[in-house]
Amino acid sequence: MTAAASTPSRTGQRTSRLRCGRPDGVAGDLSPEEQGVVYTTHFAPALDLFNEKHDGIAWRSKPSWSIVATEGRTVHPDLERFAAKRMDATTIELKSSHVPMLSQPGSLLDVIRKAAKVAQNRYDGRSQW
Repeated sequence: MTAAASTPSRTGQRTSRLRCGRPDGVAGDLSPEEQGVVYTTHFAPALDLFNEKHDGIAWRSKPSWSIVATEGRTVHPDLERFAAKRMDATTIELKSSHVPMLSQPGSLLDVIRKAAKVAQNRYDGRSQW
């Protein structure tokens, strides 16, 4: 069950802290100590997140990369795959919880380097995105 707790932020405004039932629901491949840190410091997204409108959405005109966390329980891996396919993104799957940037930083860095290399090669070839 998901519950939210209201806590004061550094600016004095009230913010909502998301609770995903248990720490391992978000970061199951981290140590119990690291799970505790993630669990107590992550927050719900902004309330208007899904109502915001933006001009020039980058993934519609530029190459995109996506990591699917196959062991994730926060966002279902099939939903991540759907979003990546919709963006026509180069997709990398990692056996990771929702936080591969914490549990597998080396793998995440490899993906960033590959994406940067592709971008560099396109720029060097003067190819337009």
